Amino acid sequence: MTRHRPVLRISLAAVGFAAAGCTATITTGDSSIPSFGESASSSIVPSAEGRAVLTTLTITNLGLTPQTLTWGVDCGGSGPFDLRAYRLVNGARVLAWSSAALPRTLGCPTALVLRTLNPGDAADLTRTIDVASILGDSLPAGSYLLTARAATTPAIDSEVPAGTVALSTAVVSGPAVNLDGIWSGASRGVSVTLSLHWFADSVVGGGTFTVSGDNRLGCGGGTLRGTGTVTLDAQRTADQLTGSMAFGNGWTPPFSAVLADTLTLGGVFHSVDTGVCPLTLIRQ
Repeated sequence: MTRHRPVLRISLAAVGFAAAGCTATITTGDSSIPSFGESASSSIVPSAEGRAVLTTLTITNLGLTPQTLTWGVDCGGSGPFDLRAYRLVNGARVLAWSSAALPRTLGCPTALVLRTLNPGDAADLTRTIDVASILGDSLPAGSYLLTARAATTPAIDSEVPAGTVALSTAVVSGPAVNLDGIWSGASRGVSVTLSLHWFADSVVGGGTFTVSGDNRLGCGGGTLRGTGTVTLDAQRTADQLTGSMAFGNGWTPPFSAVLADTLTLGGVFHSVDTGVCPLTLIRQ
């Protein structure tokens, strides 16, 4: 979901609040006020602790002039936005957890990040948090609705839906469970379909990839064009996969993944330059 929200630098006298709630009517006549669009997504990815949630908040300059955003990031990854997890209780959304409650690491300095966005440009803010840190000792495994709220200057005061994910720290599938079949997914303009064969200590398979529209995959995947073949060769330890994919154009990125459930494989391509690029595969 995408949210558009102007960032205002005006006096309170210029704002009239609607009586029904949180709607603001603004009359300024100033076309230079920065306006940003936001969208967010989350996926389960492998981590040293088993599973983590990788969330990306994308901020786009919808205005007519260049705008500069700043935010802080410390050595633990805290800073770019607040991540919140909600549960549905009797049809109502109830806040279960917020990243604002995470303890800060002592002696962990915050680095200031500055990005100037030309009209139409976008910045991706990412944050990875272990599932164990979210569930802790009190929250049950299950489905959670995630949101992201930017911690930038200028402030963008909106809470953006970031998807629904299944959170669990337990092993979801042993080697006796048959997971063979067609697994497919898409990320940033690149879709992949694989026929996978699961064994106790490995997962192998092959299929095709397709690039449609703007390829923004990253991690070296920007070289992919059109359609072609792709294979996966990975070692398996319980729910975790570690190996690589080989694409028909010669791109052979390292690939690791973890089962979020028996129908969802949360994976990432690895790159020395850009870190990780997520690709979630769904069993058909």
